[in-house]
Amino acid sequence: MELAPTGKLAHSQKRLYFLKARDLKDAPLWEYHVHTSYTDGQCTVGEVVSFAQEQGITRLVFTEHTEPEHANTKGWFGQYLGDIERERRLVGNRIDILAGLEVPVTDLSGGLHITREMERQAQFILGAVHRYPGIGARRVGDLSREEALELEYRCLMSLAQNPRVDSIAHIGGTFSQYWGTFPHELSAEVIAVAARNGVAIEINSQYHRPMETYIRMCLDCDAYITLGSNAHRLREVGLCASLLRDGSQVLYKE
Repeated sequence: MELAPTGKLAHSQKRLYFLKARDLKDAPLWEYHVHTSYTDGQCTVGEVVSFAQEQGITRLVFTEHTEPEHANTKGWFGQYLGDIERERRLVGNRIDILAGLEVPVTDLSGGLHITREMERQAQFILGAVHRYPGIGARRVGDLSREEALELEYRCLMSLAQNPRVDSIAHIGGTFSQYWGTFPHELSAEVIAVAARNGVAIEINSQYHRPMETYIRMCLDCDAYITLGSNAHRLREVGLCASLLRDGSQVLYKE
């Protein structure tokens, strides 16, 4: 299995790595997209870690939202880091646990919705497109399909070229909530640019159906990937990796 560093993880003391898409058939049980009760998840950090141990997950990356409207308490970030450090001490080397953040774009020139302190202390940056920049008071649903398509594509391209980003979350996810599947040819273009820049692509079990389509696009570009379930409940933690293991014969027929 070939593993290689990218983004903030390339500079961490633990030298953590992402998978190449071509190595997915041998992938361990990793989860790179989890939310807790500090933002819009339903469970505590400790509850998620306990469940992950039961499921045999060997790497767990928390990715709390950075937007203030998602925070349930003021000053949550320091408490979040403290909880994760406490769980690391408890589990030892049984699970790699990272304190990450899901960070939306704020413009089309590399801007991210994150404070300096958050960026300094986060171990993993999952770049995302949530609300499109430059639309003022309009909501995403107020846009035409053509406007939304262009903005989603341009936002994704900005993430694909951003050295501050480790992986791109749920490609086409915001667009798909209003206008159906984001065009695969545009997803492929984003993946190709991300691959050239060493930015990983999240395979997301909630937004990417079927997941095989997105994995094949990553295979075509020899892209790095992260496996994310967008987990907000315990039963969702590790779901992406589990589904891919169960269906691996679809991708890797002899």
